[in-house]
Amino acid sequence: MAEICVFVEYVGEKILRVSQEAVSEAVRHAGKLDARCTALVLGHRIPPKVLEDLRRFGVDRVLVCEDESLSEYSTERYTDCLEQILKKQVPDVLLMGSSALARDLAPRVSARLGCGLVTEATFLNPQRGGASPGPTPPRLPPPRLHDFLLPGQGARHCHAGSQDRGG
Repeated sequence: MAEICVFVEYVGEKILRVSQEAVSEAVRHAGKLDARCTALVLGHRIPPKVLEDLRRFGVDRVLVCEDESLSEYSTERYTDCLEQILKKQVPDVLLMGSSALARDLAPRVSARLGCGLVTEATFLNPQRGGASPGPTPPRLPPPRLHDFLLPGQGARHCHAGSQDRGG
């Protein structure tokens, strides 16, 4: 079964808006493609409300990497965790919102896995067996839509052209 993963950022008990938008896109496109939508949440003492909200948003499953070393963002630790998860899960695509954290993390994970990275894309055009990417030039202010799918095997990392507007 095809799988779309989405990386989720949160502060306290609230999922950041940029992640809510990425989750919405992942759920919507997973439905169109008859794919599974999996949310990836990293941290320490992850609030149950974050997991409940993800289920309410329509994700099929949530994978959690919970460790005390993830209580604060660390490029190396987050990259290690995502690398381990993605090597095991091998999703067709990973969506990430355009936050400072994602802009730091996405290229590192992409390099570790030896796969593509697309940034500043403004819409998705998914199709079974791959995608017809539809990037458009960024506008000011940037649009709020995220990522697009890439054809091929294994994880593909993308993140948005929209700005993080906070939680």
